[in-house]
Amino acid sequence: MSNYIEQGKSFLEKKEYTKALEFFQAAIESMESPKDAHLGLAETYFAIGKFEKGKVSLFQAMALDPNNPQGLSMIQTYCLSEEKTILPPNQAISIGLQTKDVVVSIKQSHLGENHWVAEQKSGNTIFFRVESTGCIIEAPDNIGEWDGYRKPTGILEIPSEFIINGKQVKVHAIDENAFGGNKYIKDVILPEHLQIVGGFNCTKVSNLIFSNNLQIISPFAFNGTSIKQFHAPLSLTSIGRWAFSYCENLSDVSLNEGLAKINDYAFKGCPIQEINIPSSVIYIGENVFPDNTTIRLIGKPPKIKAANCHYSRIYIPEEYQNLYEKKSPWYKMELITY
Repeated sequence: MSNYIEQGKSFLEKKEYTKALEFFQAAIESMESPKDAHLGLAETYFAIGKFEKGKVSLFQAMALDPNNPQGLSMIQTYCLSEEKTILPPNQAISIGLQTKDVVVSIKQSHLGENHWVAEQKSGNTIFFRVESTGCIIEAPDNIGEWDGYRKPTGILEIPSEFIINGKQVKVHAIDENAFGGNKYIKDVILPEHLQIVGGFNCTKVSNLIFSNNLQIISPFAFNGTSIKQFHAPLSLTSIGRWAFSYCENLSDVSLNEGLAKINDYAFKGCPIQEINIPSSVIYIGENVFPDNTTIRLIGKPPKIKAANCHYSRIYIPEEYQNLYEKKSPWYKMELITY
């Protein structure tokens, strides 16, 4: 464990919170034990009542290690109370809370025959699993190609909350494959409280309106869709494996400061010419971008799989050149300073 983290913990125990924050931040910048550093930041922010900053740091730690006991304990303490509705990334489906299945359906809205809105109703098509802090949209058990279910077409709008059994329930996650196999949805409006999204690997989807609270994009979430651009919301911390792979029209991509992980093959097969990697990114998976993509890194060298040595051009900040030249496998690559 780094000296920065040890000192940060010492100051935290003494309730010298400003110094604790400084040392945990220094640990992150030095790339030493980033998970422990983010957990230290989160614990400090929670201690001084800055819950939003605490949750951001906690999510970054969980993106690195979804099963770490300290992080899960902090989630139970700070994120699962009645006042807070955030579930941990990658744990929303299996956190072990008592669940209850509720069936809802889709109806056409007053905006036109191709605009559909989910509603609570005795019926089928969209399924919610209700948990103590919110609900997750799931697929039918045997989704196939939506045989036996009404097929939403055109614009699909998922509301941010429902009233179920007299209780207001917020939608915080869309499960993997929730709409997989649907060939009719073209545009998707995601709910404002949504933090984890998956299940829109539908070939006709061409437009997405993202939630400003989105934390996690699940594996294969938008694989093979027809979208042309993706501008990551500021809240995003992790992009899953194959999330945007083989989106043949996706050429305009911008990533947010605060993003921690870009997992394997996330943008494989997309016609992306150039991409900026924010300084907050600490992990780049295998073959994330096409071979001919120009990569521009903003900060210090993140962890990267050696298979990424094939990128045509990799630009790095001149001030961090020594760090890149000493870190494997960066030193094996042809790097250009700016």
